[in-house]
Amino acid sequence: MTGKSDPFGDIEQLVEDFVTMRPSVGQRPPVDVVETDEEVRVFVDLPGRDSDDIDVTLEEGRRLTVTAAAVDTEIEGRYVTSERSQDELSRSMTLPTTVDETETQASYDSGVLAITLLKQREDSGTEIPVE
Repeated sequence: MTGKSDPFGDIEQLVEDFVTMRPSVGQRPPVDVVETDEEVRVFVDLPGRDSDDIDVTLEEGRRLTVTAAAVDTEIEGRYVTSERSQDELSRSMTLPTTVDETETQASYDSGVLAITLLKQREDSGTEIPVE
């Protein structure tokens, strides 16, 4: 019989193609934000990235953006499963409090970006002596 298609085979092929599809561009990496009395700490999972390809920006003391460039890999063969994003990753978040832009640190180790931001000290004002 010619010209007949197998609808179940077609569906199985579509499911297989979908499951093995590469992640979409702009995927959001997982983030943890921890607040203490003195600081805000942010942890971002960026496995397989080079620290030189990671950008961290802080705007207006509360808006943190982390961007990681696409991974340049040349792997021969057909992907059977592909869950790790090779594309550019970006994540923006509003921090729970205003932080001091001059008192920040970032480190990258074992695929995790750790950012420490000291909270902005509330100005208690200037004391004026009374004579």
